[in-house]
Amino acid sequence: MDYISGKGKYADRSLHPLPCIMLLDIRLPLLTGFEVVKWLRPYEPCSALPVVFLTSSNAEMDIHQAYDLGGNAYLVKPPTTESVTQMVKDLRDSG
Repeated sequence: MDYISGKGKYADRSLHPLPCIMLLDIRLPLLTGFEVVKWLRPYEPCSALPVVFLTSSNAEMDIHQAYDLGGNAYLVKPPTTESVTQMVKDLRDSG
């Protein structure tokens, strides 16, 4: 969140530009992905930033909450690292 808001060592946008897409897991160490996107949407520079939830949960409740909070896509992580890598490459290539 410090990076996105340009705080502290991330203040220089020429060195730390805003991303063109954000991949979020629901389960993060300090906040949930839901809390991050809830914070992100009112922040004007990133209000339209595409947010993709990439998580292990396929629970309907999580999927609905992700979209309700402003997520643009919801992908369930495949079981292997190679499959996740390919999914991210496919995401990159589609945009």
